[in-house]
Amino acid sequence: VETRDLAALTTAQVSQAFSSDHIAALTTLQVQNLTIAQIAALKTEQFAAIETEGFAVLKTNQIAALTTRQISQGLTSDQVISLGSDQARALSAAQLAVISTANIAAFETEDISSLKTNQIQALTTTQLNQGLTSDQFAVLTTSQLSSLTVGQVANGLTTEHMVALSSDQARSLTVLQIAALKTEQIFALETEDFGALKTNQ
Repeated sequence: VETRDLAALTTAQVSQAFSSDHIAALTTLQVQNLTIAQIAALKTEQFAAIETEGFAVLKTNQIAALTTRQISQGLTSDQVISLGSDQARALSAAQLAVISTANIAAFETEDISSLKTNQIQALTTTQLNQGLTSDQFAVLTTSQLSSLTVGQVANGLTTEHMVALSSDQARSLTVLQIAALKTEQIFALETEDFGALKTNQ
């Protein structure tokens, strides 16, 4: 299919006539020229077949058009790794909430630190507890960290996260977040981080 002809295809033609091999064969320019409706119509196996080169050039409005089904059942770790920061920031709260723990772990640290606070708040405790790596946690900005809900802090943060906490991050924790910490989380704090806490914390 010529690139100029792609946009003329109906969603039914794209979802029913295109095999996974057809999708994998699309050039980066062709992937960029898929309409929002065509992107949303892709079956999970078609979506998973998008090569990383093509996934990396998806426009932010194309990322925003992805369905939660595509993301929860079709998204691959290689596709996540290929994401740029602008693409990561284009993900909605609903989209983020259905990303598997393995795919959360695949996010580049630069993409994690670029997420908006409402995106951080959208992460489930399971995603935080089983997906977010210590390296990813270590790059959370102070505004991102202080935006975590008490539920996320109490049930999502692991002792490994607490060990990775920097002094600046420790100082950014709110009084409510500190109060929500479990005993094992507090004991996991490094001495210098504990000493960096403000008196009101």
